[in-house]
Amino acid sequence: KKQQNADEKSRIAAEACKYIQSNSSIFLDSSTTVYGMIPFMQGFKSLSICTNDVTVAGTLTSKYNYTVMVVGGILRSGYYTLTGNFAEKMMCQFHMDCAFMGSDTISETGNFMITNAEEMGIKRAAFQNSSKRIMLCDHSKFDRDAFVNLWDFEQVDMVITGRELEDERYDFYTELGLKIVRV
Repeated sequence: KKQQNADEKSRIAAEACKYIQSNSSIFLDSSTTVYGMIPFMQGFKSLSICTNDVTVAGTLTSKYNYTVMVVGGILRSGYYTLTGNFAEKMMCQFHMDCAFMGSDTISETGNFMITNAEEMGIKRAAFQNSSKRIMLCDHSKFDRDAFVNLWDFEQVDMVITGRELEDERYDFYTELGLKIVRV
């Protein structure tokens, strides 16, 4: 997944970092595009980061002097993602200024969706406990359905995507009320 649309994902990740502020708390989920934010995260002061991805946590702690909290849970084999009841309960103990998240698809009916039901609870808990919610989705995620519905357009503050998203699709989703930034 990291190799698919790599240039676009890098632009999206760089743009997302413009919405981080020093002295804030953020959630970074287990998305390849969210992971791509890490090289662009230098220079912030007193940043508190919560994640359910052990690769994100390990990379952050080796590069920066930020406070990194990893929610505990069941490690999803091959993905380095922590899920389950323990992770969800721990996630509910935090409040983040902003959550940066990915989804597998964005349907034409107004839903952000994922293919793996195991991640639904932790994503929803992080989403509910964040003041601002920014989705990072490359253009290939649009106009598709997946197995699990996470939330609808009204609950998302912004989607950052690539300029590869055609004008027709951009117009369709913005008319539904979704705020989209193309980079």
